[in-house]
Amino acid sequence: MKKLMTGGLIFTLIIFTACANNNSLSGKYTLTSASMGGVSIDQEALSKFGLDNSYLEFRDNGKMIASIKNDAQDGTYKIDGKTITFMAEGEAITGTIDGSKISISISGSTMIFEKKWIIKMSNLSK
Repeated sequence: MKKLMTGGLIFTLIIFTACANNNSLSGKYTLTSASMGGVSIDQEALSKFGLDNSYLEFRDNGKMIASIKNDAQDGTYKIDGKTITFMAEGEAITGTIDGSKISISISGSTMIFEKKWIIKMSNLSK
């Protein structure tokens, strides 16, 4: 019974820690789906196109990394409500934030990135 209570307490703390930290945009968002010309592209198809390792990674200092087809670019970002604007190589790209998802539409194509949650055990001691 004591082990069960301890396990339950740890699980509760992990969930609480994850929820307490979800207000920050910082973290890694992986490409989970896309659409082009009205055709949906799932994870399997993304893999066939070499897009399965694509991601956006945001830091709290306004800096980011965008990696599409293993081509990483450093950049910056700004948030205005639910709108996020990325700046990389002198180009501005606008996206929409919806909870743990970011969608970007460019030239008739839409990419959906979802936050990859990583819970660090060190956060439990805070």
